[in-house]
Amino acid sequence: MNSTKVEFSFKTDVLIIGSGLAGTRAAISVLENSANLNVSVLSFPVRFRGSSSFSDFTNGWGLQYPISDEDKSTMKKDIINVGKSYCDEKLVDVLVENAALRVRELFKWGVKFRKTEEGNLYRFKGCFSTNPRDILAYDMDNLKNVFKKILSDSRVEYFEGWLVINIAQKENLWVTTAINNKGITAHFVSKAVVISPGGGAGIYRYNLNYPYNMGHGYRLGAILGLKPENMEFVQYIFGVIYNEYVRFLLNQKVISAARKIYDPHGFAFMKRTFGNKYRELLSERMTHAPFSCSFNDHEVDLVLFKKSRDNDFGPLEIRLDELDEDNIEKDIFLRTWVKWFKKRCKSNSLNFSHCAHAFNGGFLIKPDAGTDKPGLFIAGELATGMHGADRVGGTMLLSCMVFGEIAGTSTVKYINSNSFAESNTIDRFILGTSESGTFFGKDEIKHLTKELMYSNWKYISIIRTRKGLRSYLKYLNSLESYIEGTGVREEELYDFYNLLSTCVTSKMITEAALKNNRTVGSHYIEDGK
Repeated sequence: MNSTKVEFSFKTDVLIIGSGLAGTRAAISVLENSANLNVSVLSFPVRFRGSSSFSDFTNGWGLQYPISDEDKSTMKKDIINVGKSYCDEKLVDVLVENAALRVRELFKWGVKFRKTEEGNLYRFKGCFSTNPRDILAYDMDNLKNVFKKILSDSRVEYFEGWLVINIAQKENLWVTTAINNKGITAHFVSKAVVISPGGGAGIYRYNLNYPYNMGHGYRLGAILGLKPENMEFVQYIFGVIYNEYVRFLLNQKVISAARKIYDPHGFAFMKRTFGNKYRELLSERMTHAPFSCSFNDHEVDLVLFKKSRDNDFGPLEIRLDELDEDNIEKDIFLRTWVKWFKKRCKSNSLNFSHCAHAFNGGFLIKPDAGTDKPGLFIAGELATGMHGADRVGGTMLLSCMVFGEIAGTSTVKYINSNSFAESNTIDRFILGTSESGTFFGKDEIKHLTKELMYSNWKYISIIRTRKGLRSYLKYLNSLESYIEGTGVREEELYDFYNLLSTCVTSKMITEAALKNNRTVGSHYIEDGK
């Protein structure tokens, strides 16, 4: 790869990488705890647009917090039991103990939550919960406007359209290298860094993320030598496939109301496969949105996935005029969703598939959101420990609020308790040189990225085998060597780093899956224990 020219350097006190909920809450926390620290936010897309937390694909937030002080212990047990021993209990304690306080902030700031006809807060059982403690913020415009208002007159400076390509600590200052979509490269020098760029569900063919979520944060962790944890646990839920791309979350109750489900060739197969167990399994499956092999109903997911796989991973089909009318009449949310779908898509045919939604794995943080690197904090989907093999519904966005706030507070404490060197010399970051003398073209980069997304769906999604994982890891190692040995021109850097991040993140998942021979939670290994 060729070298990159640094166009300018920018100094700040706190650099936040990512403008989703976790990064936004961290920025607010810095402002709340300091009157003079400067805050800069590097955002790959436009703020409040490209992150999973502000995604139009799901169009709302589900958050969970204890019903009462007595319910705190029950919520902790839920998280740990569902996590199947892969959670850090200290982080679970922090999450639950801070939950109510962080959610009440959203009330105070003006976030709208769904209410009952009597005007009370509507609570329901989130996935894998024993108590109805989930609440729903249903208006994405309202959510975005609330945070825009809080930060509109603040001293937070946004750099939109910048992708981080390297990060290093020089003396006790952090130097972060980023490029924008015009090929300009810049150094951002800061006293502390909060990394919260979201997850990597975008590396899969079918996903419920924007195309920006290609695992860039996991690549940064690899650069820093951080050890990934729980990477085999990726959450897959049902999504609508519209023009080959996932556009929005499927109301899973549509599946339970479907009298027939068709494969890509138009053959109905569910009743033929399950016989009298069909309705019983579907009824249990509809109690949780994510795929999990912790319940007997995972048989439904395996059959659906195999039918899709056997037909070149084409989406499955439900015909809305064949839905059980009694089911629709009983459920106002299902009835509203079906009406909305018909109006939006102008179709009676609904194509769907499992979709990668979020990562339970990432980098293990400390209770103060810190790492072993001084001045480096992590929040959001990139942080792990509070989640395990499965994740209780409503706790991902909750962890963004809780550990985003903690990361900002800890950052201020770290800066106030340390003195920092003045560094005016910055080593130029070298991308590398092309050993072969060949350079990537834009078409080749995009082809390789698309091929990886398809291969990830085949080898490291719902069904995995040890033989397949071993073979895939060899391929990923050779691909990584090819990527690192091939040149890239500045105008191709944006697409190149999408490819590199996809490859690095895919390797992390494959390696973690190979190490864990136990079928558990969202990690199903067909020839494992």
